[in-house]
Amino acid sequence: MTLSNSISQYSLESDELAIWFLGQSGYLIKSRDAVIAVDPYLSDFVENKNGLNDRFAKRRYPPPLDPSSLSFVEAVLITHGHNDHMDPWTLGALPGPFDLFLTEVAWNQNKVSGKMRTVIRVEPFDNYETCGFSVTPIPAAHYDVYDPKTQKVCSVSYVVKYGDHTLFFWGDGIMYEGLIDHLGKYRFDYFFAPINGRDWFREKLGIVGSIGSRELVELTKYLNIDTVSPNHFDLFSVNGENPNHFLHYLATENPNQRAIVLQAGENIVLKKCP
Repeated sequence: MTLSNSISQYSLESDELAIWFLGQSGYLIKSRDAVIAVDPYLSDFVENKNGLNDRFAKRRYPPPLDPSSLSFVEAVLITHGHNDHMDPWTLGALPGPFDLFLTEVAWNQNKVSGKMRTVIRVEPFDNYETCGFSVTPIPAAHYDVYDPKTQKVCSVSYVVKYGDHTLFFWGDGIMYEGLIDHLGKYRFDYFFAPINGRDWFREKLGIVGSIGSRELVELTKYLNIDTVSPNHFDLFSVNGENPNHFLHYLATENPNQRAIVLQAGENIVLKKCP
C-alpha cells in the first residue's frame, strides 16, 4: 500500500489527529474529517535544471509520496516563498481543489498555479478557519521579519489548533525580539521547528539559514511544550544537521523536555484529551 493510500484510509476518532512528516519542513495533518498540508516539497524542483537548477541542493532521498495522489488535501499552509517550502511543482500537481494560505510577500515572490479554491494572504496574529482547524500566523524572521519594499511580513510560522490540540509549525527562521512573548501565550502539544542553523560558508552560497540545535533547545526552556520535534535537517546535505546533536544538547541542557525525531514518511497520533 502506498503512503498516500495509508493516509487516506487511516481512521481517527473525533478530536484525534495524525501528523505525517514529509521531509524538510513538510507535514500532512489529518483529522477525522479533513487533511491539510504544511510546506509540502514533493518534487526535485530545487535541483532540477528545468526548475531552480540549484547545483548545491540535491535531494538525499526521493519524495515519500506523489503529490498527484493527494486528492484528499483540502488546504495548504505555506510559511514562506523559498521553493523547498513553496514548491510550484508540488502545488501544481495537487488534484485539488484546495485553499492556499501564505503571506502576500510569498505570493508575489513565487507565483504558483494550481487548482486553488481560494488564495488567502494571511496577516500576522489574525485567526483563520479551515477544515475544522484554527490557524494563526506568527511572524518569522528569515532573516528579516519585514520586506524592505512593502513593510509586509515576509515569512510566518503557524499555530494550528484542533479541538484541545495545539501545534506549532516553523519552516525557517531565526530568533528575534518579541518571539518568545508571542509563543509564550500557548501550550503546545507538538512544536515542530528547524535545526539546520546558519554559518558564513553557507551564506556565501546564498543559503539563508535558521536557528540551530542549541538555539531550539534553549527556546524550549522558555515555552510550554509537551513534545518538540526538529525539522529541516534531513533533505539537503549542504543545509542539514545531525538530529543526534539536537538530542545531545537537549539531554544536557533540558533533560525533562520530551522530543521525537521523525523520518520522512513517519507519523505520530494525538489521542483524545482525557
